[in-house]
Amino acid sequence: MITLFKNKNNISTKRPLELLHIDLPTRTRSLNGNRYVFVVVDDFIMYTLVLLLKSKGETIYEFFFKKGWK
Repeated sequence: MITLFKNKNNISTKRPLELLHIDLPTRTRSLNGNRYVFVVVDDFIMYTLVLLLKSKGETIYEFFFKKGWK
């Protein structure tokens, strides 16, 4: 299912990382065996981070230490 969002004309935040939209929906396994899609969107700069994960337990490690926002 694809969700479309309307463009925001007014920015409700004053700096990056002030408001993050985070989701970890369950999906069907990909060809690599990944089962989860971890999505983070920064409300201010509209930067989107998407990580494919095999388990929910990988979320913190991948986001903060490996591929996330450093």
